[in-house]
Amino acid sequence: MKQLDKFKGIAKTDLNDGKTCLFWQDIWGQDCIPQLAYPELFSFAKNKAISVAEAKSLGNFHDLFHLPLSEEA
Repeated sequence: MKQLDKFKGIAKTDLNDGKTCLFWQDIWGQDCIPQLAYPELFSFAKNKAISVAEAKSLGNFHDLFHLPLSEEA
């Protein structure tokens, strides 16, 4: 378990159906971990442990994030 972070930094996930691949913590698209590549965007994530399948099933991409401004603002 001590080496898990190092392993995740070099291992690319086989996406398949996306149920076991974490959207933010795994390398699944490009050769980077989205959490580390986009820290500002990650800070607004509603679910920091969401799978790729769950993220894909959302109706709107904006549903992944806490938006900083209300409609009134």
